Amino acid sequence: MKLRTISIFAIVKYSKGQGFKETLKQKKLSCPWYINLSFPEHSTKIIVTTFINQHNYILVPKTQEFATKYQSFTDEALKEISLMTRHGNLTLTAQRNLLKARFQNLHFQDQNLANAIQKYKNVKKINNDASILLTSLMQKKKWLTCGLNTNQYQMPLGIFIIIDNKYKTRLVCQALVSDETLDTYIWILEYIRKATEQAPIVIFTDADLALDAAIPIVFPETHPAHCIFHIAQNLPKNLKGN
Repeated sequence: MKLRTISIFAIVKYSKGQGFKETLKQKKLSCPWYINLSFPEHSTKIIVTTFINQHNYILVPKTQEFATKYQSFTDEALKEISLMTRHGNLTLTAQRNLLKARFQNLHFQDQNLANAIQKYKNVKKINNDASILLTSLMQKKKWLTCGLNTNQYQMPLGIFIIIDNKYKTRLVCQALVSDETLDTYIWILEYIRKATEQAPIVIFTDADLALDAAIPIVFPETHPAHCIFHIAQNLPKNLKGN
């Protein structure tokens, strides 16, 4: 014979220490409600042997307001959320009040509405140098790529970036030039110095000889260094015939 007893427990969340780490702990509520179920070995029915239907707290019958399966938006409600988010730019509070006034039988929590709003929220357009360059390159990708002499006009594209004091990558300069001579790199670096009004501590390059020669001319206080990624790429190419 199998015997099962079911009683009421609560899952309590609490913070422990200073790290705001949430753990789960079971705590009895001392609720008198419980039920004993019996399932004899040769029986085909489950027998209720004991049942005490008493609680020490008030039961909430409106489970549709809290059960997850009832917290879904109808297609009509989603259209309203999309309209208010994309064209009205309404806040969560304003949308909640309008939705509850129009869809009185619709049950949802603020988090459900926040997720729906985020889904339809227009992404703010980024308007900076890097995004403008990327947009321009994407529009002209049929004839321009970032590789060496891989565009329609066989023109090298140089992109100069820095790491700021917050360890973020920032675009400083992009140059589409006709050649990669010493004079060309001096011209590029001089305009970079004129625009930034300062010299970098270190400049990493792909070991281009003309660029290495131009750095001490324009930035004598700057230490040139070579990128390990490009060195790893160049070694197999240069040693392939040996």
